[in-house]
Amino acid sequence: MKYSLFGALMALSFGLYAQRNYTANDHVRYTIDEVGDEYQIQYTFKDHRNALCRISWKLDKAQTDKDIAVFGIPKSMFEPYADRPEVRARRHRIMARGLFKVEKNTVMVDKSAMINTYREYTQVLAEWMIDYLRTYYVDNRMNRIRLAMAFVQDIPYAIPNDIDPNWYYGGVISTPNILTCGFGDCDTKAILFAGILCHLINPGDIRFAGEPGHMYTLIKASPNDFTTDDKIAYYQLPDGMYFVAETAGPGRLDFGEEGNLEYSYATVERVYFERE
Repeated sequence: MKYSLFGALMALSFGLYAQRNYTANDHVRYTIDEVGDEYQIQYTFKDHRNALCRISWKLDKAQTDKDIAVFGIPKSMFEPYADRPEVRARRHRIMARGLFKVEKNTVMVDKSAMINTYREYTQVLAEWMIDYLRTYYVDNRMNRIRLAMAFVQDIPYAIPNDIDPNWYYGGVISTPNILTCGFGDCDTKAILFAGILCHLINPGDIRFAGEPGHMYTLIKASPNDFTTDDKIAYYQLPDGMYFVAETAGPGRLDFGEEGNLEYSYATVERVYFERE
């Protein structure tokens, strides 16, 4: 089913401000333990076939905390300033260092910069997904997309607090932060999903779609993707057909499955991924 705009499961937008006030599926278990100099994470979720599976991994605590601290810009950036070349250059450096950018006079999260900065965190997850699918002899593009969707959808949903009230985070938390706090909102989860996908499929096939108060992902349809069912929700962009991938959760919509709401417009943004 073709849409000019596509809405998501917006019934999730409750006033959730801490991990104990999240929305999650009953089968999900997400625990983070600080053991010595490590974060030890265990996550139980249902894969794209609705089979329970469990993943465990470790993160170096000092490095992870340092990486989390990279994201964000001081709120003083929004105060009046002298419009001189040297001031503009300094502001640009602060924005870029904090993984933000300015487009059309609007300050926004630089999602591609975030994906590239935190690529090591998502690469570990992508490699686990490839191994998981190969174990069952079902490693292909479609199953990679659907498994990554299920992984991100089951992460508990909550609207994050600012880490520091004097800093601006654009309503998003960074990729290592979502992994070490165990919840995220739609924008945060869409960035995590796209970051994982960049290691699983052609990054050029991934787009972000933004609407007022919501963000999700679009993925270019391949010749092997199912496109004849009228229930498929997609965008027709200049370079091809893009299926909707809604990862906000806890609703587990399938790849291309339509949600509850429809809007009148969306802003589509390409993902720029720097391969090593």
